[in-house]
Amino acid sequence: MLSSIAHKWEPTIRSLKSTQYKVTGFKILGDYVKGTEFEWEHATNLAVTWAFVARHLACSVFPEVELMVIFSHFASIMLNKLAHQMFQQPLTLINLQNWVMSKKGWSRGKKLKYLENIRKQLLGLLPLKGAYLGTCKKKEVNFHRGDLEILEGWVEGQSSRHRFYVTPSDAWCGLLTYIQAYIFRDLKCLGEFCHGLNSKQLKKRIFKNVSRLGDPARVKSVSLDGSAFDSTQHWSIIRVVDFVFWKLYRPRLVQILTLMRDTWHWPIDVELVADGLVDSACEEIATIFLELHNETVTSMSPAEIQVWKSNFPTNYFSRANSMAYPEQGVFVFYIKGTTYSGNPVRTTLGNTIRSILYVYFYAYRGGLFDPDTWKESGSTNAVWCIAAGDDVIIWTLEHNLRRLQDGLWECTTDDKNFTGEHGLG
Repeated sequence: MLSSIAHKWEPTIRSLKSTQYKVTGFKILGDYVKGTEFEWEHATNLAVTWAFVARHLACSVFPEVELMVIFSHFASIMLNKLAHQMFQQPLTLINLQNWVMSKKGWSRGKKLKYLENIRKQLLGLLPLKGAYLGTCKKKEVNFHRGDLEILEGWVEGQSSRHRFYVTPSDAWCGLLTYIQAYIFRDLKCLGEFCHGLNSKQLKKRIFKNVSRLGDPARVKSVSLDGSAFDSTQHWSIIRVVDFVFWKLYRPRLVQILTLMRDTWHWPIDVELVADGLVDSACEEIATIFLELHNETVTSMSPAEIQVWKSNFPTNYFSRANSMAYPEQGVFVFYIKGTTYSGNPVRTTLGNTIRSILYVYFYAYRGGLFDPDTWKESGSTNAVWCIAAGDDVIIWTLEHNLRRLQDGLWECTTDDKNFTGEHGLG
């Protein structure tokens, strides 16, 4: 479907700048070396399709069915224990206006949009599930050591790529994000969840939990950064983690929505909204639109055009003002699996919970962790971690590292070109 743009030459570099920068890392190679700063051209058809394919379509590794059955049982035990602890946390209303206005990075217009969307969604006037519009990140500077070689518009010797992200439609910019604030507060009972902690709070938590592992002088830490993490989250993983979590959390949603209804005196259908929140959070197939320039291909059905028009009216009518057929060059994809950047709960929240479960599952497979005794007094689990999204730090005694590593490599691969089933994918 996208082959029509393959033959069209487009510039790949938006800007170039020579600079001197310091080389850092495990070894200092010199004081300063010559390098080149460059920014990928983000607005071209080539950039958008390249980034989209790399983010959502290029994954070639899949979970092993037998291991997924074991992981599903493991995750169920862990998530049930987590939900039980979360429900013990005190429940108070988070002031809606204060919550919105506290978002320092949001414009005034965005804050007002969230306030209005939350009101509409609670009253059933706006859907809880929307669509996404794909694009490339702007102003992301890459560095290349030495002079950049450009051959007929193509950059030589570069493994970096355009960073794909999606803009969510209005339905995703509202109640689900607000509800996530309640979940973050409840998750404070989970020591591994470090969202929102300052450095002093984090230090105190680390010292408290790591000291339980044994002699601090013999404890080692391992840092993991999930390479291509978002693009390799298979739908079966999301189903056994995110979906189970939200279904377990539903009774808490009913409590939160009831508190809103009784405090604000709004006619909120608590059960209906709770079901809608779980359904939207457990969305298995995402609808992602791509807008390409100077294309005459029309690939969408009338129903799909209506979905695009209702979710992104500004884009539709801006094209309609200059084109007889504004849907030309707009493509729609239905993506199952992976983590899309515009989803309000599957990135920070979902990625963090999955990362924690992955680490403990590696330890479980290495014989270092028992899910049945997690969070129980007197637990002898030999591993502890903290996670924020796909960034994880693990602590264990030095003599356990080999067993932890064995569990890690059973479940993951460091070969991005691997094709087939392996571990958890």
